[in-house]
Amino acid sequence: MGNVMVETYAPSDNEAYMNDLQIEYFKNKLILEKMASDQKLKQHLGKIKNRKSQHADILDKSNFLMDLEWEISTYERYNQRIRQINKALDRIDSGRFGYCEITGEPIGLKRLETLPFTHLSMEALTENETWQ
Repeated sequence: MGNVMVETYAPSDNEAYMNDLQIEYFKNKLILEKMASDQKLKQHLGKIKNRKSQHADILDKSNFLMDLEWEISTYERYNQRIRQINKALDRIDSGRFGYCEITGEPIGLKRLETLPFTHLSMEALTENETWQ
């Protein structure tokens, strides 16, 4: 399959669910998302490492700590996203991608388009929230 086809291809409900083109499309989408998240992760790690902890007064120190906490939280969010993407890529390799891990039903193209690393259908997600 050529890159031109992947770049212009868009999954459709008018074709077999999780056919080879859809799998390739979502795999590429996940890889691009992983690369972007990895770049962001490195940026935030650099900001965390380069922070200076010398402060003239308590207000400066407080601002420093709040900024540091935000950077760490953002770093952790991108790190979690990369783990989710890696799990989705594993599901592609094992043939389970696109299907809910709870119900086994298709997750759906619209949901995967928005959140390609998701592992739950909306039905399972809604049901899981009502049990909590």
